[in-house]
Amino acid sequence: MKLLRILALLVFLSFSKTAHGEDAELRIGVIASLTGFAAPYGKAVVEGAQVAVAKLAKSNVKVRLIIEDDRSETRGAATAYQKLKDIDKIQALIGGSWWVNGIVKTVERDPIPFISCETLYNKDFIKGKNYFSLAGDLRDWIKSLVPLIKEKQWNTIVMVRFVSGFADTLEAELRVAFAPPDRKFLAALEYSDIEMTGASTLAARTVALKPDVVFVDSQPQTFAIFVRELEKLKADNIVVLTHSVADDAAKQRLFDIGKYEGRLYFLRRSSYNSELLKDFQALSTVEPQLNADLGYYAVRLAVEAIKSGTDPVATLRAGLVVDGIQFSFDENNVSHTVVQEVYGVRDGQVIKVSK
Repeated sequence: MKLLRILALLVFLSFSKTAHGEDAELRIGVIASLTGFAAPYGKAVVEGAQVAVAKLAKSNVKVRLIIEDDRSETRGAATAYQKLKDIDKIQALIGGSWWVNGIVKTVERDPIPFISCETLYNKDFIKGKNYFSLAGDLRDWIKSLVPLIKEKQWNTIVMVRFVSGFADTLEAELRVAFAPPDRKFLAALEYSDIEMTGASTLAARTVALKPDVVFVDSQPQTFAIFVRELEKLKADNIVVLTHSVADDAAKQRLFDIGKYEGRLYFLRRSSYNSELLKDFQALSTVEPQLNADLGYYAVRLAVEAIKSGTDPVATLRAGLVVDGIQFSFDENNVSHTVVQEVYGVRDGQVIKVSK
């Protein structure tokens, strides 16, 4: 095993020096969904990565991002990686796509760090020795909500979910949260159309079950559609729980979040900190949304790993500090550094409510 690591390091160093020169710019590939239904997520990762490159340039660290569109499909990710590897000779790879899971085992054969900004540890997760997930463990999303569920004494819940392994993991953890005798998981209402064309029916079925809360797994646009359907049914007594889609839907002005005082709670990553926001304001014309924060930190981590002068994969696995944040990875190469925090609405403003 030690010999294999040394050989991989020699291959990497030889590749890096001969292809780029000692002082050449660092070459980082990004495979992101820039077209297709997942395009907002991929574009956000790219925006975050570009802000990181601009920040590094101020310190005379030259980074070239080579961006490829997987078109929201697995085949697109495979084609993109072949080009980045054979033609562009990248030194690190960043995944801004749900479909990079399909190339984990291919990239595992190469001595470069592969950092995902999209894939959380869940039912569909594929492990790779050089594959790192910044997004964390999907089960932690629900665990972050449990203290609030206990505090508010919500006893019954309905889940509205897309048909996917991702949602399977969320549902399983919600069932655990509502397993105690005084709580009840009433139903999981599924939809298979990513546009949620049956939102009115889903809302009506939710209201008929009379839950204390409904957890909505959706995209920002469809989240806004669903809550508007609840409004039509005057379901003011049902509290809405969700992940960061509510935050993004509000930023995109798809619904009026100010109307949901005490009736909406959602998750936001702790990585949306003052340092990140300051860099975005200074170096970009866009506001960070979706997974832009992870794209930003993925570039910063990849650069630190490459510049270490040793095995970049081992360096990343050992942990690195960026902006005073210690990024570490568990036995599955999943980072738990970026935690989920719970937000709600008070006096028309979004505030953090988690302890």
